[in-house]
Amino acid sequence: QGNAEKLPFNDSVYNTITSFEVLEHVPDDTAVLREMFRVLKPGGFLIISVPNRWWFFESHGANVPGFNWIPWNRIPFVSWLPTMIHDKIAQARIYTVPQTSRLVRDAGFRIRQSGFITAPLDVLPNGSIQRFFRRTIFKEDTTGIPCLAVNLFITAEKPGKTHGTS
Repeated sequence: QGNAEKLPFNDSVYNTITSFEVLEHVPDDTAVLREMFRVLKPGGFLIISVPNRWWFFESHGANVPGFNWIPWNRIPFVSWLPTMIHDKIAQARIYTVPQTSRLVRDAGFRIRQSGFITAPLDVLPNGSIQRFFRRTIFKEDTTGIPCLAVNLFITAEKPGKTHGTS
């Protein structure tokens, strides 16, 4: 365990770092990405996913009066509000691919790939509705259509030569 903004590891010790649904919860996402860069070996890989701003529903919930009847406060279109409004009512930050790419590049990484991860549909009851959506709209794990993606992902590399494996 440790503070993600000051990781308790030496420099250049890891070949790969994965961060799934973390950056939106830390106080300083920029500092966390810099720390990931620091502890990653040259030539190492970073794989991250964060909530997608263009998904129809607020993926972490929002505190909007009158909408407490919606399960888990997953209120439609809150994620599409301007950032200064969204961040006041939502329970976590959300990101766009250009914004996240910029954060990752500014930390020193070279972007290898980015894209959108489709909805898992785990909140729908098993049955014909879930099967319909899985066979039609959400039949692939990734999509090029931002509003059909719950999350976005980026794979990046720390520039430099790889120095063995561990």
